[in-house]
Amino acid sequence: MHPREVTGVINFVGGWMGEGCRNASKINGTLFRRGGMFPHPTLWLYGNHDPFYSLDHSRANFAAFQAAGGKGSFLDFEVPGGNGHGVMFSPPLWIGHVDRYLDSIGAVAKQ
Repeated sequence: MHPREVTGVINFVGGWMGEGCRNASKINGTLFRRGGMFPHPTLWLYGNHDPFYSLDHSRANFAAFQAAGGKGSFLDFEVPGGNGHGVMFSPPLWIGHVDRYLDSIGAVAKQ
């Protein structure tokens, strides 16, 4: 809604409705097409074997985002323990990617 107030977005397993909902593809696709209006690069981090969003579903959401003009990188990981929805709790998998992304958008850590 306010893209000039935000420099970047890191999406950890984002979505609104899990695939258990029969309208999940339609709802999530709409959400991410709307997000495609964001004018800056984004970083999408997903885990394989997510009980809510398969990688195919999440990649389709990313494709909808890109088709609407969104910019970004989609990365997927094998999460220890096998629950991809918990990827945010495994920083060793993604910290280097996040650091490079933050550097690329000029983000500076507050000290």
